[in-house]
Formats: sequence, C-alpha cells, structure tokens
Amino acid sequence: MKHVSEQIRNNIVSLLDDGLSSRQIAAWLGVGHRTVDRVRAAIRPSLQKPRAGRPAKLSATDKRFLVRMITSGKVDTAAQLTGELRNTTGMELSSNTVCRALKEAGMKAVAKQKKPRLLSRHRRQRMDFAIRHQY
Repeated sequence: MKHVSEQIRNNIVSLLDDGLSSRQIAAWLGVGHRTVDRVRAAIRPSLQKPRAGRPAKLSATDKRFLVRMITSGKVDTAAQLTGELRNTTGMELSSNTVCRALKEAGMKAVAKQKKPRLLSRHRRQRMDFAIRHQY
C-alpha cells in the first residue's frame, strides 16, 4: 500500500467535512476511492457514509399508518391498503411495497381461520358452565 502524504490526508479530511463523496474526492485529488475510505475510517470514524440506493417511498409515519389500518380491521388486503394510502396521501405505490412494509413491521400474511360463529344459545351455555364451575 502506497503511503499518502500529510497534505493529501488533510485535503481528504477537509473535503469529507464539506460533504463530498469518496469517489468525488478521489477524482479531485487523483487517489483511489478506497484510500479516501481508509482515511475516513482512521480520522473521522463517526462520519457516516451517505446512504446508497433509492430513497424509501414510505416514511416511518406511513408505515405506522399501514399497521394501524390492518390491526384495526378497516382494511383486509394489501391492495385495499394501497388504495387507502393513495386516497389519504396521494402517493402512487405498489401493493408489493405495502406488503414489504408490513413484513418489516413483523406482520405475516396468513388467511383468517374459519370457525363457526357463536349463537346466543352457545353464549348462554358457556355462561351456565362458568357459573356452575365458578367455585
């Protein structure tokens, strides 16, 4: 590994503080971008690298809204939830994005289990059983 002079190291630090990316600094100073990354790690370990990739469409507030709509029972499917979010916020997104956000929140896609509904005689029988076995 080639040694970097103190002047280049100081230039890298000052450009990092200005907010330039490691590749921009590397092109500007004529050094490798990995060299810039090593200097950043050694001198400014608290300085975060800029987040890569496309920015998220859904904010944390939007994700909480999605979870609240599902848990309250106002909507049942991701497609319905997508339409509801489109009506309230006006943003265009796919139901896959909504599914991914719900999955990140710890929710699972499962079909609701079928079970017979309780009739009034069932409720009465359960109450009688509870009273009989109360003590």
